[in-house]
Amino acid sequence: MTREQLRLARLVTAESLVPQQHTNGRAFRTAVECRLQAMIKYPGAAEFHSYDEYLYAALQEGDPRVVSYIPQPLKLRYRGVPYRPDAYVLKRDGRYIIELKPRGEWDDEKLAALKAFCQLHNLIFELIANESARERETEALNWWRIVRVLYRARHVNTDNHELNILLEWPLGQTFPLRHWLHPLDRESRAMSEVALFRLLHRGKIQGNLTQCRLSYDLELSRCPVGDMPSR
Repeated sequence: MTREQLRLARLVTAESLVPQQHTNGRAFRTAVECRLQAMIKYPGAAEFHSYDEYLYAALQEGDPRVVSYIPQPLKLRYRGVPYRPDAYVLKRDGRYIIELKPRGEWDDEKLAALKAFCQLHNLIFELIANESARERETEALNWWRIVRVLYRARHVNTDNHELNILLEWPLGQTFPLRHWLHPLDRESRAMSEVALFRLLHRGKIQGNLTQCRLSYDLELSRCPVGDMPSR
């Protein structure tokens, strides 16, 4: 790091660099229209302080490169003023501290200081435009629908169902979701639904969730073996 980067890094201090969610009081949650949501990649009730944070978290749930996610993860100070970033994201290629801002615009010195501080501690600081999450709203809301099913079934073992689905699925062939499920017989096929959604969540099968609300017409295909992330 350069001397200037070290100078900037010293403008930021932290109570701890162990990421954990820091929740707020009822008055604050009411003022910002706080949302609470159960997740798969965060073991608890995740608290989001804006709709865009809520959408961004859903997109991380749907990204198989993301291992875990923690909202409001650190208590930092910049020039002595308290600051909490929006998220900690553990990916297969590194640890990210995330801040969402309208149009991705922020104070230049503060951004440079946080980037330098994170680099010093083997973290990556990213400033993300709120609009980038809002533009993918349909996809994000579909992932929340999938995550809710998976969360309710979090203690259910579907290993055999997943294996059978993959063994019976030729590479290169596409099937609609209704091939395994039926809207009039959802209860008896609940295990298949959970198994399919787990495969989708892990990136072992894929479907276009960006265009319309999740439905039985969703076309799914297997990911090539070389493209599948490890479980």
